[in-house]
Amino acid sequence: MKKRVVKKSISKKVVSASSLQSLRLLAEQLGEIIPATSMNKTGFCFTTLAKEYKLKKYWENKGQKKESIASFLVLVYKKHPRVLKKLIRENLSRAIERRHKNGNPILRQEADTLSATLFKLNIDLKKEIGELDLPTTRPSIVPPRIEIQKALGVLSLHPMLLPDCKKLFDDGHLNESVRKALEKYEVYVRDSSGLTLMGTNLMEQAFSEKGPKISISNDTDARRNEGLQTGFKDISRGAMEYWRNYSSHGDEEQMPAQDAISILGVVSHLLYIVQKSKETTV
Repeated sequence: MKKRVVKKSISKKVVSASSLQSLRLLAEQLGEIIPATSMNKTGFCFTTLAKEYKLKKYWENKGQKKESIASFLVLVYKKHPRVLKKLIRENLSRAIERRHKNGNPILRQEADTLSATLFKLNIDLKKEIGELDLPTTRPSIVPPRIEIQKALGVLSLHPMLLPDCKKLFDDGHLNESVRKALEKYEVYVRDSSGLTLMGTNLMEQAFSEKGPKISISNDTDARRNEGLQTGFKDISRGAMEYWRNYSSHGDEEQMPAQDAISILGVVSHLLYIVQKSKETTV
């Protein structure tokens, strides 16, 4: 006599105390990778996912992210457990991309912890989550947070720094974005001065107080004029001596994003001043 095979499945159920505990933990874990709401009406968040999966009636914004997500998960787990599994499975890759773009990549340990919580709820995604290509430690090249990327975007960088220096920055190559910007500044000064020198020697002669190739100021006060020329020369020399040397060494750690923004802003400012000096002498 053949044994009857009972197929294990997720079905509508009464949610036990242990499952409620796991669902609240899951709400916390998913809340770290999928936002509850978004400023953009079609942005990636639980609010829009509830609409996409026809679960809108189970979503209620309770003011607190965890409580909103937990309430949603409990109701969907109870009424439509298969849909919940599908929602999570189909949106993990989007969540991973979002976190990476925000400068906070999902690490292997975090994904495995999520997988274990799901398994307690009879949602088995171990194989799929295990196959995800995730770092075990935080990578050195990580995009800055979105708000920091936007902050650089409003600086009105000199056109010579766009789009490549901005893209390098947005992709997390902070040192390279700075190195590239200083390289562009060096080339611009060389072309503008007619000199064939490089680095600090170029800046020293291009902006020399005595017969400069590029006059930064035409102030009628000779003493003030010389002071401005000296100051600009020293800033340019320092940029080559310190920032360019630092960013050109491949073994240096990535500088903080706020430092890279500051340097790019200064280089942009220097470019605008040299451009203005050229326009006034034409």
